[in-house]
Amino acid sequence: MWAYGVTLAMFAYTLMGLWMDRPCLWVPMIVTAAVLIGYFALKDTYWIWCSITNGGPLLWGAFILNRRSK
Repeated sequence: MWAYGVTLAMFAYTLMGLWMDRPCLWVPMIVTAAVLIGYFALKDTYWIWCSITNGGPLLWGAFILNRRSK
């Protein structure tokens, strides 16, 4: 269920990226791919994988958008 929720949120983030900036378009695609890889390939360490691969790119995207807005 967690993988579905993240994928759904990243879909909304991707739609937002169509109107905003490129990081809002590529970051959710990277996060979705990482979630699916972790879900199907890393059953035992899925939660650790998600904390690194979901948090890292989202913080990176927020940092880029913050710097461009100034």
